[in-house]
Amino acid sequence: LLLNRIMATEMDEVEVEAPPKVEMVPTEGDTSGRCATFTVNAEDHTLGNVLRFILANYDETEFCGYTVPHPTEHKILLRIQARQGSTAKDLFVRSVKDAKTIFKNMRRQFTNEYDSFPAKFATQCSLEESTS
Repeated sequence: LLLNRIMATEMDEVEVEAPPKVEMVPTEGDTSGRCATFTVNAEDHTLGNVLRFILANYDETEFCGYTVPHPTEHKILLRIQARQGSTAKDLFVRSVKDAKTIFKNMRRQFTNEYDSFPAKFATQCSLEESTS
């Protein structure tokens, strides 16, 4: 108990700066911006797989893949290699915007179905009762 209080007091005095959400690390030797690895902090396979899937469907993507460096590290490393005429950064930004649009549409569709469920359920029950 005492140790917990001491540690809590010490932690209050130490300001911990959170790492940035996304960091871009260009590939060494690539001056065109076509190859880069993006570190996305505080994310896991859920977002990594979504972004990888979206990126893989772009014609401008030559290669994309992601990894979680270690199960105890809460971040993903997303590697993008763009075709000539595109940059990895542009593809990354586009994929995040597309994912956001997809998630908004999913939420809207789910909410609409959820909100209309009681009426659909009541209609279904009344139909079953009338046929019995």
